[in-house]
Amino acid sequence: MGNQTKKPDIFDRIMALSPLKGLQPIYKKNKEMLLYLFFGVLTTVVSFITAGASKAIFELFGFGKDIVSTGSTVFSWICAVTFAYITNRIWVFKSKVSGIGRNLLQAASFYAA
Repeated sequence: MGNQTKKPDIFDRIMALSPLKGLQPIYKKNKEMLLYLFFGVLTTVVSFITAGASKAIFELFGFGKDIVSTGSTVFSWICAVTFAYITNRIWVFKSKVSGIGRNLLQAASFYAA
């Protein structure tokens, strides 16, 4: 196979910038946890934005309070969990699962959790 060097991801490149070089030892030691925290915060942002936007859309179409509340909550949850799944799969846990069946099983497990 030869010598395969690991290509730095976007976060490794950001941490290599001069102002952040002093934080590299902490970053390298805790990368997975820091990325999990970072994307957790972004997932919350996605949830708030999609909840507000979907609520406005449901209200625009004249749905009742119960449907507006439930519909916006469900839509927000689907968007946030999908965002979390994709970002965690790619950047946090670097999943190497291949094949449609195995990917669907992994996604189903993530949504169920």
